[in-house]
Amino acid sequence: MRKKSMRIVSAALAACMMMSALPVGAFALDVGAAPESSVSTQAAAVQLVGGETIDDTFIAQHGSNYTMSNAYTESGEYTNNVIIDTTKDVTIEVTGDINYNVNNSRLWHVKKVNDLTIKNNGHTVQVDSTRYIQILREEYGAQVGKITVDGGVYKGGTDSVFQFSSGGKADLKNVTIEEKTSAAIYSNSSCEVTITGGKYTTSSDVTVANCGTGTMNIYGGTFEGNQVLQNEGTMFVDKDATIIGTFGTADVVVNYG
Repeated sequence: MRKKSMRIVSAALAACMMMSALPVGAFALDVGAAPESSVSTQAAAVQLVGGETIDDTFIAQHGSNYTMSNAYTESGEYTNNVIIDTTKDVTIEVTGDINYNVNNSRLWHVKKVNDLTIKNNGHTVQVDSTRYIQILREEYGAQVGKITVDGGVYKGGTDSVFQFSSGGKADLKNVTIEEKTSAAIYSNSSCEVTITGGKYTTSSDVTVANCGTGTMNIYGGTFEGNQVLQNEGTMFVDKDATIIGTFGTADVVVNYG
């Protein structure tokens, strides 16, 4: 009787070992069995109120998806900027209008990022038009893979609204920029900037400046100003773009019909 009992235990152990070696699919639910409830593991986007530095530690604590709107701030506008200094990807969704009026600064200050995506479904981001403020700036020497700005209206101050200086890529899709005393877009170094659709206007000398050895490709959109396009690097403008004003340089490859 004892030997028989030992044989039963041994057989049970062998069966357990075989089951532990089976792939996960071997334990799939039978047809008709009720699945377990689906619970999303993605954390809700964090509301940025200004003053945050999004670095690797911040992302480890809060995730990489964020939202911004005046509604999240105590004063009804942003009184501190957001610094982005990470090796990872970051997504910021503008869910409401944003006002930022801190002189000699920039709302989104990019020091380092792999991919930065800013989503904006028609909301207005604006700064005091009499102050030296930028809405988005890449620092010279910043490590940037790519920055994408998708949609939105951006109203600038007395400095360029968007500045790209890192030598990375930038992709602007259906963006509207209104500037009075400086460039809507200023790109330097060896940046590669693609503009698709949108509207870019300024009452200053230059609307869009492609300086250094950078590349700029423009597909559609409306560009209005005195010297609408200024180029030192390589620039292509397709036939669907609307140019209201003059070219600031002859070194532009134009497929403009």
